[in-house]
This record gives sequence, C-alpha cells and structure tokens, in this order.
Amino acid sequence: MRLITLLAGYAAGLAVAMKYRKDAGTSKLDTDPNKSKMDSIIDEIVDIHKSAYADIKSTVTATWEEVEDLDGLKAKVMTMVDGFVAEVDGKITELRTRGEIQAEVLEKTVDESLAEKEAAIESARAKALTLADGAMDSVDTFLTEATKKLRATHKKLKTKLAKEAAEKPQA
Repeated sequence: MRLITLLAGYAAGLAVAMKYRKDAGTSKLDTDPNKSKMDSIIDEIVDIHKSAYADIKSTVTATWEEVEDLDGLKAKVMTMVDGFVAEVDGKITELRTRGEIQAEVLEKTVDESLAEKEAAIESARAKALTLADGAMDSVDTFLTEATKKLRATHKKLKTKLAKEAAEKPQA
C-alpha cells in the first residue's frame, strides 16, 4: 500500500512539474512531430529530472572536490561570492511571492545565506591546504578578501531591506 501511495505521489509530482513547464513555455511536449506521444512524454520526464538535479546541485553548499589547483579554487570562490546577491534576491523574491513581507524574516534569510557562504569559504580554505601549487599565505589573503567582500555585500543587502521596511510600514 505504501508503494502505491509513493508511486501516486511521484506521478502527481510529475504531472505538476509538466504543467508548470507547459505554463512557463519550457515544455518539450509536442515540439517534434516526428516523435510519438510516448517518446515526447519520456523526453519530458527525463528533462524534468535533469533540471531538478541541476537545481538541487546548485543549492547544495559549494564543494571543492573537483577543484585541482588554486586558480580553479579562486575562480569558484569568486563565482560564489559574486552570485551571492542574485541568490539572496531570488530567495527574497520567493518569500515575498509567498506573502512574507516581514523585515525580520527577510533579514534572517540574508543572514542565513551569509553563514552558508562563509562556511563554504572555510571549506575552501581547508581544500586549499591540500593543494600544494601555491603559497598558502596568498591563498589565505585571497580568502580573507573574499569573506570581506561577502560581508560588505551582506551589509548592503541588509541596508536595502531596512530602507524598504522603513518606506513601507508593515500592517
């Protein structure tokens, strides 16, 4: 009985994902007249799973296993730091879409995102210790600067949220 319930939930999730993709205009159903309906559905299901995997992979805290040298580590850290604003703005937009407009909740989201990124930078520092192709003091300096940039961006975001909260009194 549990297996049937699990399968029904999975099928319902696929149906919702297909509907969402159709509404968003990213569906691959009925785009190729040479494919049968079943092949189109299978392609759609595979694409849903690929995009879900990509979404999950991007939300997981940055891992550094695939980094093989310090330049790669620096590039990945800077990409993470530079993407901080867009990531936090996306989370705030999602919260506001769900009706959450309290400044405290939005600021907590910004703080949590900062903590995640700082933890990722510390794990990058640990990875840098395993790489022997550069001077550790230069890497340490770089990671410290990346943390400072992250915190400065965090401060700007919090200031922006405080300004918005002051302009729009909460009910």
